[in-house]
Amino acid sequence: MENLPISLIPPILIYLDTATIFRDFARINKSFLSATKYIGFLRSLVQRDFYISTPLYLTENYCIKLLSEGINGFKLELLENLDFKGFSTDGGVDEDSFSFWFENLFQRSQKGYCCHENRTNVNIAAVLVDSQKQHIEYYQSKKEAIKIIKEWLHKKGKDVPNKYEDAAFAVFKYVFTNFPLEALATNEDCTFKDRVREIYYNLEMKNKDVEKTRRHPNNPFILDIPIDRQGGDNENFVSCIKGLDISREGGYTCPVKTMMIFVSEKYIDVTDTCLSVFDNLFDENSVKGLVEQDWRLKTYEKCQYEGYEIIEFMQLSQGLKPVIWVNFLESPRVDSIEVELQGKFSGNYLYVKLICPEDRREERDWLHDNMNIDSTWVLPKGKIISYNDNLSLVV
Repeated sequence: MENLPISLIPPILIYLDTATIFRDFARINKSFLSATKYIGFLRSLVQRDFYISTPLYLTENYCIKLLSEGINGFKLELLENLDFKGFSTDGGVDEDSFSFWFENLFQRSQKGYCCHENRTNVNIAAVLVDSQKQHIEYYQSKKEAIKIIKEWLHKKGKDVPNKYEDAAFAVFKYVFTNFPLEALATNEDCTFKDRVREIYYNLEMKNKDVEKTRRHPNNPFILDIPIDRQGGDNENFVSCIKGLDISREGGYTCPVKTMMIFVSEKYIDVTDTCLSVFDNLFDENSVKGLVEQDWRLKTYEKCQYEGYEIIEFMQLSQGLKPVIWVNFLESPRVDSIEVELQGKFSGNYLYVKLICPEDRREERDWLHDNMNIDSTWVLPKGKIISYNDNLSLVV
């Protein structure tokens, strides 16, 4: 094998795990070492290890950096929060109110998403904010607004926990809407004032999203906001999800009981039949039954924790990629969980399926005849594999 042309070595190496290739195989001789640095081979390894179907045009250094991180493992506490923007649902909105809007599901906010009554197996879609040029300014401005309020309160000896960031955001909007900037920022320089004005402008632009919401002529429960599909399907970057922060906190009468989360590299409509395949997965047996029927699907063993149980799916490299099935238990009750995924899931679209609610109507003394499903947020953690970052590593 040592006499093989270098071009024939990579097709053989691709069947080995990455650690073996770089720790053992590359050290045998110079030919093998050269083969492991072949750019086409490195890109193929990144695609394989991160389960990405579309090619990414990465440099040698960036590929090696990503593969090294994959070998050494991703530490959840070191991963970044990935911003996704909700843009579509087939579940409507309770009372047709913005306070229950489907976009809330992908923001760290106490508002949450409440679908319309009598809806189950509700699908909600979100797109990676970094792929949407017209929305990046809003999300960056929101972070800046929260940072300003946090810094201001910190100077007064008060800190804002992350779970109350939406309150800090509300304070920013209220203060700078109702009081003159010059009076509020007397001791600040012009740069700060210009920064606040730009933030406020970008936040105001976001309100127009609701006005642009489209309603399906034959189904009032299907709502969607126009997005940049070309940007979402962009092949120059992709998010890699390794963890999830899920919450159903709030005084809900019908908090979500069972749910699923998916990713996709390409746009999938919330009414697509590939999502309905996962309807009514109420328990472990129904999940197993589905897996037995579909040869593509494989899962890890069910894990049960205090107050909830999960079944993680093994990675798929294309199409709709199921990530995890989550079922909250009646006792002991928990309303928020953090999950470090065993696999890495790549995609620029995030999908949540709210399968069914927990009935707490009697306990909450709110005896409506029908239930909806309430959920506060689903926030992914991971990293973005970006062509722009890739260019900065060229040497």
